[in-house]
Amino acid sequence: MSDQELANRQKLDEIGHVLSIKFYLPRSDTKCHQNDNQLCWPQDNVDELARTLSTITSSANFERGDKLEGIIGFSNGGFFTSKLIQNCLLPDDFWVVSIGSAGAWGDSEKDLSNCGRVISIIGKNDRWHYSYMLNFHRHLQSVGAKSKLIEFNGGHEMPLSELKRELALLLTKNQ
Repeated sequence: MSDQELANRQKLDEIGHVLSIKFYLPRSDTKCHQNDNQLCWPQDNVDELARTLSTITSSANFERGDKLEGIIGFSNGGFFTSKLIQNCLLPDDFWVVSIGSAGAWGDSEKDLSNCGRVISIIGKNDRWHYSYMLNFHRHLQSVGAKSKLIEFNGGHEMPLSELKRELALLLTKNQ
């Protein structure tokens, strides 16, 4: 497990404690195309997206009686969550948070107004994804997606305070 993944898990633990929510953190077992030393969620086509979603949302990953309300993805996981919205693979009452990532806006012009909600969080100094995320967010809005963009002063990282604030808002809306 990388230092960044450990730090992200600690942030989620802190948020979970403050907001009284559980996070389940399944790990992929698939090596990344870009780097054999990292694990990534398969998502190159709709079939892979659906299989990955099924793997993540499997009841085997959760305690009995717990209800899955949303998915948070960082970096590769954020690309995955963005693509779930883009391909309308979620119920409308579902939410995703995509951090340090974007999606591929050239392949879909369908109406996404009933495909769940996405909150995209991006560091203004994320040298890999910042401008890409801004363009992707504009695309999501143009096709009717329930999309919110949060920018923060930082790089390719999971921002504790912004994520905590947005999750608190999501959870309030879902009660």
